[in-house]
Amino acid sequence: MVDPGARFGQSALAVLATLAVILSSACASEDIGPVVETASGALEGAYSSHASDVLAFRGVPYAAAPIGEFRFRPPAEPVAWDGVRPAEHIGSACWQAVGPVTGSVFSRGELDISEDCLYLNVFAPVTPVRGGAPVLVWYHGGGNTAGHGGAQIFDGSALAQKGAVVVTVNYRLGVFGFFAHPALTAESEHTSSGNYALLDQIASLEWVQQNIAAFGGDPDRVTIFGQSAGSTDVCLLMASPLARGLFDGVIGHSSGCFNRGSALLTEAHEAGLARAARVGIEGEAPDAAARMRALTTAELYTGMGGGGGPIVDGWVIPKPAWEIFLAGEHNSVPVIAGSMANEMKSLGAGTPEVPRATFESAIRDTWGEQGEAVLAAYAGLIGESTRSARQMVDTDARFAWQSRVWARTLEAAGGDSYVYYFSHPNPVFRLYVPEQVELANYPGGERGMGAFHSGDLAYTFGTVDLVGVGWSDWDRELSDIMTSYWVNFASSGDPNGEGLPPWPLYRGADDIVLEFGETVAATAHPRGKQLDIFDAARPPPSAGR
Repeated sequence: MVDPGARFGQSALAVLATLAVILSSACASEDIGPVVETASGALEGAYSSHASDVLAFRGVPYAAAPIGEFRFRPPAEPVAWDGVRPAEHIGSACWQAVGPVTGSVFSRGELDISEDCLYLNVFAPVTPVRGGAPVLVWYHGGGNTAGHGGAQIFDGSALAQKGAVVVTVNYRLGVFGFFAHPALTAESEHTSSGNYALLDQIASLEWVQQNIAAFGGDPDRVTIFGQSAGSTDVCLLMASPLARGLFDGVIGHSSGCFNRGSALLTEAHEAGLARAARVGIEGEAPDAAARMRALTTAELYTGMGGGGGPIVDGWVIPKPAWEIFLAGEHNSVPVIAGSMANEMKSLGAGTPEVPRATFESAIRDTWGEQGEAVLAAYAGLIGESTRSARQMVDTDARFAWQSRVWARTLEAAGGDSYVYYFSHPNPVFRLYVPEQVELANYPGGERGMGAFHSGDLAYTFGTVDLVGVGWSDWDRELSDIMTSYWVNFASSGDPNGEGLPPWPLYRGADDIVLEFGETVAATAHPRGKQLDIFDAARPPPSAGR
């Protein structure tokens, strides 16, 4: 990567100088918060309630509201405004299933949801970083059907205190974010439909390129990071030609895009026709698109269902992602990829206990010739609990395998990556409802689910003590270490830095990863032998598949 000081031009330095003047004058007034000028208009933010040396701008529109004629279309430019727009509150979450708070760690409660949801939040150091601060842009998880970027757990104040500008993003979800239909494809100049969520994410990165210098960020040092479905998405953005040049690094938590799971456009068309028929819209005629846009939000969501996922559409994703990586056609940037030791303890909390014979039959059906090797590798756990064994097999095959094959594929293409394995048990709490942390089956503070899926998020953002209960001194220290690695990586493409345990580049021959456990140290991958079995059953792209 080029020296950031050399990249940061005089115009950007002038913006920082102007920002310093604005902030200085804002401090002298009790009636106005910090004001920043963007391409669409002026924004009045606030000082973070969690860090007095951090500015927060919430609910910032990065695209026009995707409603009416803009539904099922790529995002349009944000509408400009006159005067100063308040930016002290998050925007609405994108449309998703909501309801009473449940006993799940993923419960979202009664969120404010809307189709008008293309908002982001910016957290920036009050004191400008010389040469511009590295930028971290976050895409939340939730199966591409749930979640939002404004949750308390994603507060960027701690990362900003370490010298980064942090952007957290909403993007369209479910049927609004991923829905292909022949009528929509026919009206597209790119002969494509379906990947509206990914196009939203690309639009947010274009907004960052255009505006982030006004917040003190360096547009030439942008790292995208995401978790679960958000990690799948950042992997896909790495594969997309539309995102070329918009970011300089990728961090993927607990997923990737190497499982060949994205539907082809023809398959997505068939599914789209079936879903449209549920609301009485038959066929491929042009009026089908208009009729779908005329439905109310609730009619469309309730009638069609809330699901959806990325599509190999020939434009945003030209061909299956693993083929793009194998051909060396991906955006070549450094990557951090990793997984949790007990992903399915939370994701698969409802996994049933079944007879051993039933479990073994299912493993053989799933893994074919490697079925016996899988059964042998997990034999001890199977004897204790088929439920726990199923959770562990799926944790390894769906998550740890993804992060490792991502790194190995990049290594084969001459790229750099760093792999982590998070094994430290996390306190159990509701991620999106911080005011109701106690869970009936797992009282706050209990760590009975181990290092569960999403349990690393509070560590990554430095929001331990803002969400959940029962945090220990080691939790706080581990969070401090992780945030330092992430900011270092955003700054230079290398997570290493003074006072941190060394984190070596990943090399498949050694299979050395960084483990976040009771200590932080480089070690042979703790699940390496199991992952070798899944390599044999599902060879990674670098092995010729």
